[in-house]
Amino acid sequence: MSKNVKNEPNHTTVLYDLIDSADSNTFSMLSISNESKSSSINQDDSNISIGDPIASSSPKRVKQTKTGNKNKKALRTLIINFQSIKNKRTELPILIETANPDIIIGTETWLSNKIGNREFFPPELGYDIVRRDHEKDPHCGVLIAAKNELEMSQVSISKEAEMITGKIKIGTKQYIITSFYRPPNKTDSTYVEKTITEIQNLRNNNKRSTFLLGGDFNLPDISWERNEIKGNQLPESINRAFLQMSADLSIQQINNNTTRGKNILDLMFTGHPGHIERYKTLPPIGNSDHDIVLVDISANVNKPKPPKRKIYLWKKDLESIGKYLESQFDTFKKTNFDDINNMWTSIKHIILKDSMEKYVPTKTSLARQSHPWMNTQLRRLSKQKQRAYSKAKLTNSTKDWKQYINIKAELQRESTRAHTKFMQNIVSDELYKNPKRFWSYIKSRKQESSGITSLKKRWIPTQRHTHKSCYTKHSIPLSIHPRRHKQHAR
Repeated sequence: MSKNVKNEPNHTTVLYDLIDSADSNTFSMLSISNESKSSSINQDDSNISIGDPIASSSPKRVKQTKTGNKNKKALRTLIINFQSIKNKRTELPILIETANPDIIIGTETWLSNKIGNREFFPPELGYDIVRRDHEKDPHCGVLIAAKNELEMSQVSISKEAEMITGKIKIGTKQYIITSFYRPPNKTDSTYVEKTITEIQNLRNNNKRSTFLLGGDFNLPDISWERNEIKGNQLPESINRAFLQMSADLSIQQINNNTTRGKNILDLMFTGHPGHIERYKTLPPIGNSDHDIVLVDISANVNKPKPPKRKIYLWKKDLESIGKYLESQFDTFKKTNFDDINNMWTSIKHIILKDSMEKYVPTKTSLARQSHPWMNTQLRRLSKQKQRAYSKAKLTNSTKDWKQYINIKAELQRESTRAHTKFMQNIVSDELYKNPKRFWSYIKSRKQESSGITSLKKRWIPTQRHTHKSCYTKHSIPLSIHPRRHKQHAR
């Protein structure tokens, strides 16, 4: 049957072959004994229906209802060149809430061991962090951030290259995730050979795992769609080495969108390209000049949603609740209670049920983790920034790029303003009256689980402090004698 014919029944060609060769068929079921009946069939008459077969080898498909957890989604990964994550403390939470990534592969973090993870990934965001800092070169550093429920474990930290690897398990499948950064000045063959050897060892030692290698490779000369070298900014040996690595390990680079100017620098290699549902680029974070690569991987990740909570807005005008409580006081005073439990039940009912439910305004929290200073305006500006970026990259007109830059600057100003206002509310004049909020914030930023760490240097008392308790061969914790040693600790 021709494919161009429309409105025709979709019968198989086997049926027509059986009718045409009926005389030569030895099966009595298909033989035509009555010539008058067979001659009355007009092949040109389209109104005659041949009917449905009594028996069929292809039964009708039964519609299956979807069962299971509706929150199972793809494994979303972001590849971000931060160019100093310290300067992105107010913009990183906005990006996380907007994109909702499960894994973040970060490069150029510019961190040291003096900076803790909670300073830029606070616990309310819900991520586990593994990272490799470069103490000698402050413009390096890589990290991997994964959602807490993924339970990431650390596999290896490279001693030679800017590379770190983490492992997660989703169901019965295991994923090996590697963050890699090649500095532009690393062009010697020895460095490249050692780096590729480490990547090969990771791949060969985890053959049954899904291998994900992402980061900033700084390879602008390679056309990954054709797997060929198109430029000469780097030595040909470096480009050949990474192309050969991709072929030897059977891993494919799936990002074909430019990430810095007209170059594709931020890459994602995987040994299972068929699991990639989609990939695209997002606008850079802060003052970084690298676009963010978003990759959705088919993994059936179970993403439990946090429950919604009712929040009472006590900062609103509460004069009405005060008047109501005053009116109920006389009634409560005149009531004779036989039991103290009945009296307490009446008080709770007046305060909780009648006054709070009727006169205190409320709002429902979002069903996701968020920063306490995030507001509707920041979320709206973030979406406007994404739309402006997509339009400017599509049209490449000066007007659209200017509009995108203006929205981006406005988002930076508003995020800084919202964070400053939040901190001012914590450190306010009411700090000494109600210090719970302040110390809760301080505790959430601590790296230690409890207590105060010991002094790293031994304290040597002066001549006027000759008590035995002042001498020790070890470090003296400040928490032991805070009043005695506070003014003498060095």
